[in-house]
Amino acid sequence: MKPVRDANAFKSHFDLWELNEKEFIECLNKAIDKARLIDIQIYQELICLTKQVQDEVMRAKMVKDSLAFGGWNPHDISVKSMIIHKYFEHEHKDGEEININLG
Repeated sequence: MKPVRDANAFKSHFDLWELNEKEFIECLNKAIDKARLIDIQIYQELICLTKQVQDEVMRAKMVKDSLAFGGWNPHDISVKSMIIHKYFEHEHKDGEEININLG
C-alpha cells in the first residue's frame, strides 16, 4: 500500500479500502454458501464475520462521504481523526459494536 502523503492519496486510500472490503465480502459469501452444507457452526461464524465487515464498509463510506462533503478540508480531517482516536482509546471496548458519529 502506498503511503498517504496528500489529500488525493487519502481519497484513494478510502476507495482502495472500500474495494478490498467488498472483495472480501464476496469471498465470505462464497464460503458461507459452502459452509452451510458442511458445518452450521462455521456457517454462523462466517455470517457474523460478514456482518462485521459489511458494517465496516458502511462506516468507511460514511466517513468518506462526510469528508467529501467538507471538501476534504485538512482541518476537518484532523478533527475527525482526533474524534476517532479518542473514541477507540477511551470508549470502545473490544468485541462491542462501533458506535461513533462523525456527522
